[in-house]
Amino acid sequence: MKVVAIITARKGSKRLKNKNKLILGNKPLISWTIDFAKKIKFINDIIMTTDDVDILNISKKKNILAPWIRPKRLSEDGTSSYLTVKHAVRWYEKNYSKIDCICLLQPTSPFRLKQNMVNAFNIFKKKKESVISVMPKKIKNPFSLKNEKNKSYNLYIPSGSFFFISPKELNKYRNFINKVNNLYLVSNVKENIDINDIKDWNNAKAML
Repeated sequence: MKVVAIITARKGSKRLKNKNKLILGNKPLISWTIDFAKKIKFINDIIMTTDDVDILNISKKKNILAPWIRPKRLSEDGTSSYLTVKHAVRWYEKNYSKIDCICLLQPTSPFRLKQNMVNAFNIFKKKKESVISVMPKKIKNPFSLKNEKNKSYNLYIPSGSFFFISPKELNKYRNFINKVNNLYLVSNVKENIDINDIKDWNNAKAML
């Protein structure tokens, strides 16, 4: 099975400027995801899709595929992950070979655990359908009866740690989150950190 990890690292970031290049511990945030992906044995290739020259150079030094600067039309605030990944998949399949499994890794999740990735991939192989990481979240239902106002409900929301999907399924639903997702629960607080603003960044630094 050909498994290709695709790391999406856009230069623009309104809430935390240049977040993917900020130094976390002893290396840029983007390097955490690259280094993690290189340790996963079932991943055959790693593609970096970015519009940032610095990130492109970091990727090349780490010997992963970084063949181009992402087109501007795929680097806007509202550009979907689907379109970005589709562009990378087309390039890979034209220049290398067909892909059986796409593994989307977002650089804003630096603390992934290898065993969870392996477990989730095994589910993908068995079920032949997408697998996404989710985390628990408690909410209060605003429409609850008066005597239930303080009652909490458990929900599961995407954590952003990893997404496994076939190209066929991605093209069908045009989204990584769809009605046939297998949900893989990640309950580790550190692993579920998704860095988008200064509060997230400070949490990540504290977790080190």
